[in-house]
Amino acid sequence: MNRFALFLFLAVLVFVDAQNITACNGTIEINYSNETYWYPYKFSTDQYNPKIPKFPMDFNCEYQINVPADYFAQISLTVVTARDKGQAPVQISDNVSGTEGLFSVTEMFVFFISPGGSIKLATGTENLQFGFFVNWKPYITDTPIRRSLSPSDRQPVVIETPGNSSAFVASDDKIIAYIYPIQKETNVPLSRYERVYRGTFIFDGPTTNSPCIGTAWPFLRNGTMIKSSGKYLTIQFFHLETSNPNISPFISIQIVTQDYESNKDITRFQTFSCDAYKEYKTIQLDASNGPVAFQTYTPRYGSGKHADTIINLNTSDTLEVYVGGICESNLIASYSQDYDPTTLPQNFWGTFKTYVLREGMASLNFSCWSNAYFDSITGPRKGFITSNNYGFKTNDQAMEAVLSNRNNGKMDNITRKFSFQVRDMDLVDTAYLQVHGYGWEWDDSRGMMVLNRIYANTSVFLSHSFCLNCNLVRSQILSTHDQNRSNPNSGFVT
Repeated sequence: MNRFALFLFLAVLVFVDAQNITACNGTIEINYSNETYWYPYKFSTDQYNPKIPKFPMDFNCEYQINVPADYFAQISLTVVTARDKGQAPVQISDNVSGTEGLFSVTEMFVFFISPGGSIKLATGTENLQFGFFVNWKPYITDTPIRRSLSPSDRQPVVIETPGNSSAFVASDDKIIAYIYPIQKETNVPLSRYERVYRGTFIFDGPTTNSPCIGTAWPFLRNGTMIKSSGKYLTIQFFHLETSNPNISPFISIQIVTQDYESNKDITRFQTFSCDAYKEYKTIQLDASNGPVAFQTYTPRYGSGKHADTIINLNTSDTLEVYVGGICESNLIASYSQDYDPTTLPQNFWGTFKTYVLREGMASLNFSCWSNAYFDSITGPRKGFITSNNYGFKTNDQAMEAVLSNRNNGKMDNITRKFSFQVRDMDLVDTAYLQVHGYGWEWDDSRGMMVLNRIYANTSVFLSHSFCLNCNLVRSQILSTHDQNRSNPNSGFVT
C-alpha cells in the first residue's frame, strides 16, 4: 500500500468514527433515569484498549443535566485532546462550583445537586475524543454522624467517613471547618482522590435542603476555610459509581471542625495529615495579609511513637505552637525572630498541632517523623518532652521518647551531659513516668544504666533538676509514660 492510499485509509477511519456522533442543535437535555446514561454511547476507558468516541471538528454542544430534589448526579467525564492551554474544549458549570475548564482527563468525576449543571463541548479544529456517563442517586437517609462544638473545646473535632453518608455539626456559635489532604499512595493517580473531594458537599444549615456552600475540592485546593452563617453545618459524602474495577469507591477524607471565635481571624489555613511518618516538608507561611496557620493531624496508629518535628525555622515574627486548637491554654511554645537556635529541633506530641504566624513571613522545615529530632545535633540542645496529649484529660497519654547523642543519625564520640526537670505531672491510679539513662563505651553494645527514676502517684513531686553525666562516649536518655487507659489524665511535661 503506498503512502497516498494509507493516508486515505486513515482519513476514512477518522471520518467514519466521527460520523457515529449525532448532530447537536444547541442544547441536549438529560433528565433523571434510574439507569446509567451514556453519551454519545457506551464506551471503554481501559488503559490497554480504550474506545473513546471521537468527535468531528467544529462540533459545539451543551449538555444540560437535570437533577431532582434530594438527588445528586455523578458524572464520569473523559476528554482526550492535544491542547493543554488556551481555551479549554470542555467547560463544566453549576450553581455550586461555578465554571471550570477541562483539557485531557480520564474518568474525572463531577457531581451536580438539584437543579443540576451543564457540560459544554467545543472541538474547534481538532477531532478530540469525548464522552461521559451519568448516574443519579438519592441522598443518604440514614441517621447522620453527629458532632458538637463548644467555645470551651481545646481539641478540633474530626469527621472522617467513606461512602454515601452524611454528618451533622452543631455549635454554640458559628462553625469553621478545614479540609485535610489524603496522603497519596505510591502509583495511585491524584484523580482517584480528587473525585472524593468533588463528591463532598457542605450545606450551611441543619439539613441538605440548606444553602450549599460548595464542595470540599476548592476549599482544599485554595487552603481556605469553610464558614457557617449560623450554628449548623451538614456534610454529605457521595458514594462513587465507577466503570473501572481497579478504583475503590470507598476512600475516606478528613474534615476538621473547630470553634469559630478562636479561628475567625485566620486568613489562610494549611493542613497536613501525618500518615507518612518519614516525610519531610518545607512549610511557607505568609501573614502579610493577616494571620495564617498550619495544622497537622496525627491519627493514633500502632505504638503512637510519632510526633511532629520542627527541624529549623526562619521567621520575621513570632511563630506560636499550640498542642490542639488555637487557644491560650494550648500554647506550648513560641519562637521569635531571634529565638535560641539550641531549642530546635523540637518534637511536638499530640493528635493536633497548630502553628500560627500573625505577622510577617516564616519558613519551617518540618517532618512527621519523631526521629528527625536527631538529624542535626551539633552542640548544646534545649527543649521539652510532653506526653501524647499533654493538658487534655484523656486516656491517650502513653508515649515513649528517646534523646541521644546522635549527630545526623549516627553516634559520635563526644561525651554529653543530660539534665531534665519535671515541670508538671498528672499521675492517676497506675499512671507513671519513667526516665532511664544509658551510657556505652564506644566499642561496647551492651550499655550501662546510669539513671532509673520512676514517678508514680505515690511519689514525692520533684521540681528540681536531675543531672545525668555518663562520662562515657555514647549516651542516651529514655522517657516513657504509661497509664491505665480507663482513667484519663492530663499527662506530663519535662
